[in-house]
Amino acid sequence: EGWAHNVPTSFTYADLFVGYRGNQSAIQVFENGTEVINNATAGDASTLPKKLKIDFTCSDFNAGSTVNYKVTFGGAAMGTGSFTWSGTNENYIGVYSNLFPASGTTGQLDDFVVSALVPEPSPYETWAAINTLGSTPEEDFDGDGVPNAIEFVLGGDKNTNDIGKLPASTTSGGNMTFTFVRDRDSVDANVSVAIEVGTELGVWPNVFMVGSNTAGSTAGVTVTDNGNGTDTITLIVPRVPDIRKFARLKVAVTP
Repeated sequence: EGWAHNVPTSFTYADLFVGYRGNQSAIQVFENGTEVINNATAGDASTLPKKLKIDFTCSDFNAGSTVNYKVTFGGAAMGTGSFTWSGTNENYIGVYSNLFPASGTTGQLDDFVVSALVPEPSPYETWAAINTLGSTPEEDFDGDGVPNAIEFVLGGDKNTNDIGKLPASTTSGGNMTFTFVRDRDSVDANVSVAIEVGTELGVWPNVFMVGSNTAGSTAGVTVTDNGNGTDTITLIVPRVPDIRKFARLKVAVTP
């Protein structure tokens, strides 16, 4: 009942079709003509008007891409789902309200707003937009001998020579201590910080991950908050019985 009356034929070929029943009793959702949501909790006409909102999340709108969606009505969740963005149906999304003859009521949709929410740039992306001007995290944009990703973690910038901020190592009492100061602004899920240790240059069998704090780091790594927006990162490992031992800072940035 209801959708048998005055339903545009477009819903049968739309990638996504969201309908509001004219008697304020339901929100219905169709994916490529198949009903996937029929939420009867959308009633109570006494509280109208309400906002019908559809949020989409996707990497792009190219044919074959997966588009996730969430439908809310009056702030209440009506349902979620996903569909494949098709190139054969002119990439059509429909929103419709119909006449409901059984009750003599008609739903009305107005004040349409379409907006795009661009994801916030990551901390590295924000820093790189100023300090690397298109070069990759592995490159050394300012030519000071410090790769961009490491310079970011150490709190450097393109206007200074940051070679002096590189980690230092010392030996004492049979141990090797490796330490550096990290900019707290670089702590992010997209930035991986590790200390690699080995007895030969070029071979790094032991990896110590540096987390946001000591508890989130590999055993042996200490993270000390300096209270000024920086951390002091310290790794202590036995040097003996090895004749020599090397350590290096490794930073990886993922999109």
